[in-house]
Amino acid sequence: MLGHLLILFSAFLAYSAESHWGYNGGQGQENWCNVESTCCGPRQSPIALTTTTTYVPVSPLKFTNYKSTPKSVTMENNGHSVKIEFSKDVQPSISGGGLNGTYNFDSLHFHWGKQNNLGSEHIIDHKPAPMEVHVVHYNSKFASLGDAVSSGEGDALAVLGILYKVVFAINTSVNNIADQLLHVKFAGQTTPVKPFVLGTLVPKSTKVFFRYLGSLTTPGCNEDVVWTVFKEQSTVNIGQVSIYAQESHSSHCYTV
Repeated sequence: MLGHLLILFSAFLAYSAESHWGYNGGQGQENWCNVESTCCGPRQSPIALTTTTTYVPVSPLKFTNYKSTPKSVTMENNGHSVKIEFSKDVQPSISGGGLNGTYNFDSLHFHWGKQNNLGSEHIIDHKPAPMEVHVVHYNSKFASLGDAVSSGEGDALAVLGILYKVVFAINTSVNNIADQLLHVKFAGQTTPVKPFVLGTLVPKSTKVFFRYLGSLTTPGCNEDVVWTVFKEQSTVNIGQVSIYAQESHSSHCYTV
């Protein structure tokens, strides 16, 4: 069965390349470009998404090794967010869905806020979500994420954007991560996480998604990302969102 691609015509938003970025006052979006010139390009992310756009049929996204459990998982506060990496015994990847080739999984990271109804970077139909996960992949023709980023190719990376809605049920994978947040309050700190299956972070239905060419949303805003943001949201428990909010030093991310 074909999936559906939502072609976007919405306005692009700039993003800051500073560790201490924000959305209000002197750190607001209108000032991001003044801080870092690489965040002034024509295809900066995130953007505002809308369902009142064109639907295009595409082949389904293919998830490889998204049901495999790695031997180990590591969490790091990289100064911008909480970054999660898998041990190399498992190599998840994505293909299909209009992507140009196969993209290998590198890492994932979270964006959240101090309020339970705010925190996502992308918004859909003017509605933010309490949390967003970015699952970062690089084109398999490159040896590493670093090689892909430095290539300057516009489709070197493929990032899955997954928005989360609050429910009563516990998301076990999110719980594994939330349990360890206390150990990475400051930039540079790392901690092990109970291994989990990457696919548990993905929404139940991946048939309908937004697709646009954009950028990294952390320094240095490289415009080499093919974004896939799912229309259907995954789920997170209200208590889990509260843990993220309590442990964060600022809206949306940990800081240096």
